[in-house]
Amino acid sequence: MGYRLGVTNSSIVANKAGKSTMGLDGALFDGDNLFDDDCDMGGKLWIDGPDPSVASTFSCVAPDPKSSCNLCTDLGRERPLDAIEMFLAKAAPGGVNDGFYRGDASLLVIVLLTDEDDDVDNTTTTPAGTKAALDKFTGGDQRYVVVTIAGPKDIACDSVFGSADPAPTLHTFTSMVPNGMLGDICQGDLAQALDQALALIQLSCDTLPPPVG
Repeated sequence: MGYRLGVTNSSIVANKAGKSTMGLDGALFDGDNLFDDDCDMGGKLWIDGPDPSVASTFSCVAPDPKSSCNLCTDLGRERPLDAIEMFLAKAAPGGVNDGFYRGDASLLVIVLLTDEDDDVDNTTTTPAGTKAALDKFTGGDQRYVVVTIAGPKDIACDSVFGSADPAPTLHTFTSMVPNGMLGDICQGDLAQALDQALALIQLSCDTLPPPVG
């Protein structure tokens, strides 16, 4: 069975207070790194698998996806819910992400890995709004999985990854999704959370409803 991997970031260019201009606004990353060697994406915005080069290409693309503005800074105002909705908009016909999602015969998987919550001072959406957008895009909430690895709901924490803020908004969003899973970034070892995520993805794929219509 084939799969497809795409990477973006959770920074949005336009914020109420300043700009996070290395944001991709939901567009998939093209692998063109600012200061390191570029990643070979084969001219695409995603990686098709299985393929022997998947692990090496993904390892190159995933650590620091940013826009190509080399004079810009990232103010760290993360807005993953807005980024999800912007990704969906850009996946429409003619959009930059067009072709990544293969329709309702496939399972859409979203993995959020962050040490911050959604920026409540700048966001333009809500957990319910993002879920509704995903429901509409995929044709139902059994057709996608959300894996969120973030800080605890109510308290900050520290781990080998550094400090993590409480993430109540992301906890609320993920808990609304039937195929949603929360992992704790403060465990310091992501292996257990990723194993659980893989099991959920496999189950969700095995029980994917037939295509709409």
